[in-house]
Amino acid sequence: MIPTEVCNYSLRRTTAVVAALLAATTLCFSQSYIELGITPGISTFRDNATSPLFYTGEVLTLSGSFHTLNKKNELVITANYTNGKHKNQFNNTSNSSYFHSIEASLALLYPVWQNIGKKLILHTGGTLVNTFNIRDNKALMNNSFGAENITNILLSGKISKSLLTSKGNRGAFFIKTDLGIINVNFRPGYAYNYMPEIDRPSINTLSDYSLSINGMRFIAATGFMGHLSNGNIISVSYIFDAYTAPGKYEPFDYARHSVKFAIMFNFR
Repeated sequence: MIPTEVCNYSLRRTTAVVAALLAATTLCFSQSYIELGITPGISTFRDNATSPLFYTGEVLTLSGSFHTLNKKNELVITANYTNGKHKNQFNNTSNSSYFHSIEASLALLYPVWQNIGKKLILHTGGTLVNTFNIRDNKALMNNSFGAENITNILLSGKISKSLLTSKGNRGAFFIKTDLGIINVNFRPGYAYNYMPEIDRPSINTLSDYSLSINGMRFIAATGFMGHLSNGNIISVSYIFDAYTAPGKYEPFDYARHSVKFAIMFNFR
């Protein structure tokens, strides 16, 4: 069961992100899309507050996004859920760690340069990401459960190469990178469970969390977006996402390679 302290903190953080997203949607844009995506991948993590071992496994992400585009800016609001089972073969054990992640993000980009013919465009801006992770590993017994909240403000850049023909824009290749400049995490101390006093039998569970401003996050994506005759867009992209949250004492490290398949429905 997730403790009230962790839930309240994550709820406040997620509420703040949602408020920012809703405020951003009041801007006026010329084109709007709803995107639905599925993203299979492979990820690796290590949580030193539970175990020094690395766990690797397959994950699947389901996502929904709201895109708005015009000549002045590009706004993307995304919510996704990731689930997967990770394993470690140390000491011939086959016990697994079940990984769940809920994430909300807001990206706002502005065009800063384009070549003649507008085929090559450079966007820069920022991205806000809030991530809430939950893990459960029965093999670790009384230290089997782990959870943290991670928030990153990232500097973003995107280069897109449009495929322009006599019939109009047929699609674009793109490369996008995000580098964390402010990284905040809500993590436990030395462990999720501990005995505060040696002469007392009680064990404190998930009660020694603290807010830390440290760590890093880097996200890179490259892919292709193709325009359909009905105004919708299909896309396929490779995504690399890596972050570390040192916390107060024990860090959490995570990296993922994935391929995203998505369709964007034009409704304006």
